[in-house]
Amino acid sequence: MLFIFDLDQTLIDSKIALNLRSQRRWSDVYRLIPRMKPYPMIMETLDYISTNRHKIAIVSTAPRPYCERVVTHFKFHVDVIIGYHDTTKRKPNPDPMIKALGECGYTNTNSISFGDRDIDIISAKRAGILACGCYWDSDNPEQLRASEPHLSFDTVKSMYDYINSNH
Repeated sequence: MLFIFDLDQTLIDSKIALNLRSQRRWSDVYRLIPRMKPYPMIMETLDYISTNRHKIAIVSTAPRPYCERVVTHFKFHVDVIIGYHDTTKRKPNPDPMIKALGECGYTNTNSISFGDRDIDIISAKRAGILACGCYWDSDNPEQLRASEPHLSFDTVKSMYDYINSNH
């Protein structure tokens, strides 16, 4: 099974850098990474997935160097990172999801995606992937709900419990 996660506001609380990211001040954003925090139970969730020999991909609209620095800093076990520049079309287009599937050697039928924004859900659904809405820190829960995720989770613990009981 391939588990695909969005990074910001799904795995980590990175709101502290939001303004700098919108200004593309990446060197300043990088300095803030140590002040970002994984959500409670994210480490346990990722550990459970990798311990059970499933693969993990991050598909983000952020540039790959940022994603790699975050993954390294928090010591996330991730098999593939698909960042902003890795495809010519970005979420909500399915291309980033399809690229993650290809790089991990999985099909859409044995994959599941988790994200906090409507573009995460739309991208996954267009790629034929089970799409899960993550509401624990979504900036726009109404828009996320309107994208009609297949499954929804209000807390990381509820997501963990689902993964633990189903995979």
